[in-house]
Amino acid sequence: MGRLTNSSLCGRISRRLYRAMFAATIVACLGTLPANAGPVLWGIHEDEGRLFSIDDYTNLQPNPPLPVDPYTIAGLGFMLYEPLFYEDSSGDERDLKKDIEALAIDQATGRAYMALNSSRTGYVKPVLFWIDLNVVKSGGSTKVTIVDTFRDLITDEEAQMITGLAFDPISGQLYALDRRDNDDEPDWLLTVNPLTAKTTHVGVLTDGMDEEVGEGEDLEFDHLGRLFVADNDGDDLYEVDEANANILGVLDNDLSGGLPFANVKFEALAWDRFNGTLVGTEDVNDLFAEITLADNGNNTSLGRFLALTDVEGLDFYPIPEPSSFVLAVTATLCVWLIARRRVPHITAHPLEL
Repeated sequence: MGRLTNSSLCGRISRRLYRAMFAATIVACLGTLPANAGPVLWGIHEDEGRLFSIDDYTNLQPNPPLPVDPYTIAGLGFMLYEPLFYEDSSGDERDLKKDIEALAIDQATGRAYMALNSSRTGYVKPVLFWIDLNVVKSGGSTKVTIVDTFRDLITDEEAQMITGLAFDPISGQLYALDRRDNDDEPDWLLTVNPLTAKTTHVGVLTDGMDEEVGEGEDLEFDHLGRLFVADNDGDDLYEVDEANANILGVLDNDLSGGLPFANVKFEALAWDRFNGTLVGTEDVNDLFAEITLADNGNNTSLGRFLALTDVEGLDFYPIPEPSSFVLAVTATLCVWLIARRRVPHITAHPLEL
């Protein structure tokens, strides 16, 4: 056995000290993470014209009790906010109430864009409006900003009924699903300028043969830019080419498959980029569900939420980046490695310095 010198003893003590410091830093970093590190799910409760948020949608209770306080359910991470309202031409405040059919959140600004399929605001329906979720979450006003009527740039005609809104995460473009009143006519895919509500007709949602979207309820992008459309006409989930509205394929031709109810009507979709799952809500049974993309008809129930009876739009905000924790740990590791490399340069016993 080699002789234990003063310098080697000092080096071993120092390395153990740095290891302890590194471990303590890891624990401290973990302690700063919230209990729910995933994204917050936002939605519109159409029956009352209110926004809601759920901190962790994966832990919904099957049949939670209705709240005594209508604005919060303790322990569920659920908030139901004050009714959305607008200011009319006389300066009076009026609730939007029903007929809000879509929701898409700009991740860069926190603005939640919605569509009102009613002319009660004085604008010809359907109407685009937005609200800042950062203000709402902090307890601020639920007053919305009305942009204008959805109008086609080419024909200058109003869209008939906007049932879905979604931002393309790659291009940042806002898309809309226009439900046509004519049952014999497939629905339309539109792009929307969120500043003016002017739209461009992308195309008719069909594959040119047997498949078409006839009762489209919502559309959503995944993090790679794939576009999904839910159609209640045939209980289908389609993948669509956002460049021309062509149906690329049927991802699920039985949206009720795997769920405890045979009759379902999905009206809202949201892509959880943090967990890589498509989440939906359906209107017949007030059910939250995970829709599988690779296994047709094998969807998973996440539970019923009796406090919400008609969810017409969903989206996630904010979407946390796990990289912040990784960077903190990496920086700590670098400091420890640098310090460790310097330890052998200590050649004298600490008492001799």
